[in-house]
Amino acid sequence: MSGLKLNVGSITIEPSQEVKFCYAVTNNSNSGGKLGAPLYNISKIADDNGMYPDFEVSISSGLTDIDKDGVADDLAVGATAYAEYVTAFDGDQDTTVTNIAKVYGFDSPSGGIKYEASDTATVNIDAPAPALTINKLTNGADGLNILMGSAITWTYEVTNTGDRALSNVYVEDNQGVVVTCPKSTLAISESMTCTATGTAIAGSYSNIGTAYGTWDSQQESATDASSYFGANPAIDIQKAPDTQTVIEGQKATFTITVTNTGNVPLTDVTVTDALASDCNKAIGALDVSGSTSYTCQSPAITADMTNVAVVSAKYGTTQIGDDDSANVVVDYLPNIEVTKSADPTSVPETGGSVTFTFSVKNKA
Repeated sequence: MSGLKLNVGSITIEPSQEVKFCYAVTNNSNSGGKLGAPLYNISKIADDNGMYPDFEVSISSGLTDIDKDGVADDLAVGATAYAEYVTAFDGDQDTTVTNIAKVYGFDSPSGGIKYEASDTATVNIDAPAPALTINKLTNGADGLNILMGSAITWTYEVTNTGDRALSNVYVEDNQGVVVTCPKSTLAISESMTCTATGTAIAGSYSNIGTAYGTWDSQQESATDASSYFGANPAIDIQKAPDTQTVIEGQKATFTITVTNTGNVPLTDVTVTDALASDCNKAIGALDVSGSTSYTCQSPAITADMTNVAVVSAKYGTTQIGDDDSANVVVDYLPNIEVTKSADPTSVPETGGSVTFTFSVKNKA
């Protein structure tokens, strides 16, 4: 009695990686204490690959010409013949290919009983999953209020979250800031922090960091955005009228208007006027675009003057201010003195002549 044994095996590969199938065909007809006999006309190995194309493999060594027919296609008792075949699979991630190899031979050089053997080989196609992430922050956080003109540092934490080492790793920013990374390769699970610097501008600002990495000519990318609000505290004071005229000894009346001209709320808004204490005022908080007006007077004025109203305010610990001046012109009223004298100052009887003298003097 004759028999065949086919030994193939299993392997794990990546997509499109070449696989070498190695086949061992054994005449085990002498197993179990049996006498055994040669096998003749051994066939090519037929390999069925299911979803992939089938193929045939010629046995390359181990066969002999026992029946003297001029063809080395016979397998002696206990002998093993060998074959190899190289192919590739392009399966998706976690695809398993089970292929069935079959071979047969006969117990007689012509006809006889056909003996078959088959074996399976399992190819686990482990498609790579390169990947990376990026976490972008502005001054260590996100959504901060930052004073306009302040220094900014953006950080971009890039992590290799895939199952393959990445090369040519770099970061780009959509606002054109130059990003510097400490290295250009990342091992599996490795992280690095890239940085960029700039200066805060007024208003809302957002930029997007994109990290890139390459595995086997395949480029991976990830994006993350970060933002801040550029605080631009500003205040304006207007003192009206710019010029006015008052009578000597009278008071001047002013209208003072204070407006928050920045983009953030202000606190501790205070007005002081060195020459008109009545114009001093503690306004307190003032919202964005908020405005307040009031009237005030100077002391009695005896000479021309220019007085300045000064406003101060705070945004956090930042102090800001503004000032505006107003001119006051003094108008003096006419001042005339009249002196009357008589000569003589008395007469002996009614009807006497008297000379009166009038003296008029401008005392202004």
